[in-house]
Parts: sequence; structure tokens; C-alpha cells
Amino acid sequence: MKDYKLYKHTNKINGKIYIGITNDTNRRWRNSGIEYKPESGRKSRFWNAIQKYSWESFKHEILISGLSFSEACKLEQKYIAELNCTDDSVGYNIAKGGNGGRVYVHHPRGMLGKPQTAYEIVVHRKLLLNPKSNPMKNGKVIWGVTHEHPRGMQGHHQSFYHRQVMAQQTGTKNPNAKILNITFPNGNVEFWPTMKSFVEANGFYKVYELVKSGNPYTVNLSNVKRTNRKVCKHYMGCVFSHR
Repeated sequence: MKDYKLYKHTNKINGKIYIGITNDTNRRWRNSGIEYKPESGRKSRFWNAIQKYSWESFKHEILISGLSFSEACKLEQKYIAELNCTDDSVGYNIAKGGNGGRVYVHHPRGMLGKPQTAYEIVVHRKLLLNPKSNPMKNGKVIWGVTHEHPRGMQGHHQSFYHRQVMAQQTGTKNPNAKILNITFPNGNVEFWPTMKSFVEANGFYKVYELVKSGNPYTVNLSNVKRTNRKVCKHYMGCVFSHR
């Protein structure tokens, strides 16, 4: 679905700018910019500016609309780089844009949709690639035991548990095993240790074709079997890729 927009906030007082993307400006820009407030203990240049100058002191513009999520991410990166928005004297962006968020199966409280610094991205990637520190491979995460099953998997505890253990063992022993990255239209990211574990859990065989093409998942639900519609609807518009 091409419902994403690239937008710009410009400080009317000092001219500094902030570039972002969203598929819902009413939600993103609601309540005088409250959506930009960071979690406790974190800092945000843009939120600090809103607190200092007020939301009304910014000019809010939609630069480009009718974008897919992937198109919006690429344009966000391009505009942030060209306008030098990460320079504190020019703009309020901290990250380079393009969905630089952290990847979790279950987002920690307060982190859903929140960005992170380039340094944190590198550190977290190294953690995931190390089988000893990756909770999906070192035994700390066992579906149905230590963590709740992903949405739609309730009632499949025992069989899914055994499949998950096998997937973890395969992923640990096979150096070519690749992590599956699922990016939702709202920017949230779902993480699976392998495509095989995802397919076995959801019966979603279309994932192989989607990873290869890189295109967002779209389907006419009226042509889908009633028993499969819930899963298809859940992943509608998602982009599947290897990490």
C-alpha cells in the first residue's frame, strides 16, 4: 500500500529542520507532537526543541505522498543526507533514517517504533550474529516457556516448541542460516531466526518468493481460504528480507 508520506518540520525561529516518514500524520503529529517524546532515559533533539519553542513554532509540511514503505525509507535517507539534518547546527535528526530501528521478536516496553543511534545499531547487530549472545540461539528464548508465542500461534505450543528447538539447533550449527526480517507498513520489525521456522509456524510459504523479490506482500483476501485470511491480513503490506 502506497500510503506513506515524507514530511519536514521547520523551526520558524532558527530555521532548523527535521525529516521523517509516516503513514498517518494525524497520529504522528497529534497532541502538540507528543509522539516524538522519547522513552525515559533517552534524548531527542527534536523533542527538546518542541519543549523549548512549542509545537506551534514549527512549520509542518508533507513533501511527498503516495509512497510505499520502502520508497519512503529511501527518500528519508536521501533528504536527511542532502539537507545535512544530522548536523546539530542544521537539523534535529539523530539517525540517518530508513528504518534504522532495533530488531526484536517482542519489542521491549517503550521501544516500539523508537529509533536508535548508529553505534547502537552496530552493537546490536554484533550481538545477534553471535550465537552465544543471541537469545534466539542460546536457549534464553523458548516459545511457550520463557516467552509468549507470536500472534496467531496460541494452541500450537507443543509442536511449535519442538520445531523452534530444531530451528535454533539448525541455526546454531549452520553458518549459512539467515535471519528473517519482516518490516510492517508502520515501521515495526518482526524477527525470526530462519525462514523455515517462520513457515512452519505460520504456513506462509509465499515468504520465499517475497524475500527474493523484495516487494511488499499484497493479496486479495477474497481469493484466500478463510482459514488462512488471518495470517495473510496480519502480514499485508510487509516487506520480507534476510538480515
